[in-house]
Amino acid sequence: MKLYKHVRGKRIEDLVNKTIRFSQTGAFNDPFEVEPFISFKPSTTINGQAIIEELTKFASQIGLTEFSVTYLTDKLLDYINEKILGNLTNKKDIGLYLAKWIESQIGILSLSENNDNPLMWGHYTDDHTGFLIEFDTDKVFFTDKHELSPNSTFGTFRQVDYRLVRPDRDLSKMSQTELFNVKSLDWSYEKEWRMLMPLTKGNKVLDKSNIAREFPKGFPVITFSFNPNAITGVILGCRASHSLTKDVNNLKNTSDYSHLDIKKAELDTKTFKIIIS
Repeated sequence: MKLYKHVRGKRIEDLVNKTIRFSQTGAFNDPFEVEPFISFKPSTTINGQAIIEELTKFASQIGLTEFSVTYLTDKLLDYINEKILGNLTNKKDIGLYLAKWIESQIGILSLSENNDNPLMWGHYTDDHTGFLIEFDTDKVFFTDKHELSPNSTFGTFRQVDYRLVRPDRDLSKMSQTELFNVKSLDWSYEKEWRMLMPLTKGNKVLDKSNIAREFPKGFPVITFSFNPNAITGVILGCRASHSLTKDVNNLKNTSDYSHLDIKKAELDTKTFKIIIS
């Protein structure tokens, strides 16, 4: 299956370095990301240990078996005592806090079936000045397990489920799909697919000279290395600069990317369609 990543022109470095970012949902442009209605009904008095027990069930339910138990119990207990228990207005708030904490541990690669949607070109490629990366999800980067457990649901693509209403579940019954792969019908034109990965498996990009640019929402950039064979093509935006076009063509002259199919997005002369040629 061919899926596309919409990127800004300066992200040509991703291709050069053979890395791709898996983003935290808090860095996304939809404020409803990882915001289902989650209820929390502990059978005992609310305290740090009770919440840990509930989180353990929750983590297992959504497939978070890759994390260190020690890290969960030690670090999270501190987080709960400091950040959660002192700010609760009711028990249901706990589910929201836990979901947001889980969110910070998971990165998402978002790809689309679309390569010709004008809105997506405008929103995600700096007004059509960037480019699209064409991935083949049958290639090795998308088919190996990335040193995850054999039964892990991480590292595999799932189609986003577009709905009219948000998921409504008890914490222990919330699925990974409901937590990370449900969006409003308003976003259905994006035809999105997502791959989730534990951010502990990635590489943190630290560029202090550009920290304001790289971390505008307070989230560090975490990247994962990919095999260049997973990329089958690049589509340049209709406003792509001469410099970007040259850089992409230079990549095709390298052994890693000699197989690239380079195309250009053009404006149809009679309609409002984007033509890929």
